[in-house]
Amino acid sequence: MKRISSIFLQAVIVFIGIVTLVILLRFPLTEGRAANLDLFRIYLDPFILYGYAASIVFFITLYKAFRLLGYIGQNKAFSSKSVSSLILLW
Repeated sequence: MKRISSIFLQAVIVFIGIVTLVILLRFPLTEGRAANLDLFRIYLDPFILYGYAASIVFFITLYKAFRLLGYIGQNKAFSSKSVSSLILLW
């Protein structure tokens, strides 16, 4: 894989992460259940907290994909570091 391709894919991953983070921060403010709540109570809603807890795995996966693309860009696609970056959580 060419270096430019891996840099482009890394930029796409960063963009996906930023968009997801913005959605996670803005969605609770526009949700129908939060119409009469103050800012502190909006983010203590159990459904919002479950969404944030589920997003932790998503962001860890994005980070691991970013690292793997970095190894691929350095022509270390089949090294032990790239294989260890494919391990699910840690």
